[in-house]
Amino acid sequence: MQIINPYYGATLLEEIVLALGTNCGERFDVGVGFAKYLSGTTFDRFGAAVDDWLKVSDSRSFRLFIGDQRHPADKADERARKIRDCTEVAANLLKFSRNLEERMEVVFVPKLHAKFYSMWSCAPPHCQLEWAIIGSSNLTDAALTEKNIELDVYLEPKDSQLGHVQNMLAAVIANAYSDGDSWGILHDKIELLTARSRWENDKERASEEDDAEIVAEAEAEEQRLAEAQARAESDRKLGILGPD
Repeated sequence: MQIINPYYGATLLEEIVLALGTNCGERFDVGVGFAKYLSGTTFDRFGAAVDDWLKVSDSRSFRLFIGDQRHPADKADERARKIRDCTEVAANLLKFSRNLEERMEVVFVPKLHAKFYSMWSCAPPHCQLEWAIIGSSNLTDAALTEKNIELDVYLEPKDSQLGHVQNMLAAVIANAYSDGDSWGILHDKIELLTARSRWENDKERASEEDDAEIVAEAEAEEQRLAEAQARAESDRKLGILGPD
């Protein structure tokens, strides 16, 4: 166990990048009250770390829980700002790579203010907590790079305390997933922001499927020719004459 704080040790972003680099787990769950204001460098490092982790196995997935801070009493401009603030980073991550577009799920949870970064290995019916960072840090440039004075507790891989918090944290995440929205106006906004990248990815997938079909047909034809040649060679050895 260690403390992540600007007065002590590495930044939160550095610890997340290193933790993802251990290549353990099948599900990366991140929950934050706010995901916004990520500078280009910070965003690229975080996105690349998640993308590289996803590349290791097709079974891996990334869930991002974001607080939906909208309130019925919000004025139109305030409501528009809150929608923009909680969708832009998520949309940019979905546009970052095909791995993220295909295997990232965004869940908006009303009033969520908790912050957690957690890795799980899942073998039904149980999931094991591989590591977790729990504290005060949102998914923002100021928090990830310790420009703010944050305080996070990092339960590292094989930490004896992981077993003590595993079931409680799993219950919190399960309830957040149940209470959250995986569709609605916020997801409509994300779809608008990611329309071009999704279209480009669809074209790329279709091209790959066409190429795979051509290769499969060529391999099947090669197999048919090899079988015909083998039969002809067998007939020759047996003295069986083919048709004139």
